[in-house]
Amino acid sequence: MDKIAVFCGSKMGSEPELVNYTEQFAEVLAKENIELVYGGAQSGLMGVLADKVLEKAGRVTGVMPVLLEGKERVHSGLTQLIEVEDMQTRKQTDAITL
Repeated sequence: MDKIAVFCGSKMGSEPELVNYTEQFAEVLAKENIELVYGGAQSGLMGVLADKVLEKAGRVTGVMPVLLEGKERVHSGLTQLIEVEDMQTRKQTDAITL
């Protein structure tokens, strides 16, 4: 496997251990040279995941619907950003990108 799409929250949630699990998962992705494909946001668990993969010199592709760009802060350090029309296209793009 060389890529994986991950769907997770743009908020941190109420369970602090999720941040630790997210960081551990990111370290595995980077170590195994598996590219992360995710929503493209810098906030919440999505941001934690992308930050950690990038920190470990991994590759991260964000797929961000144009309509969310004003509501979600796009991660500034992505390897690649794919802008799409809407959420349905985002899900299809994730599948195609993989």
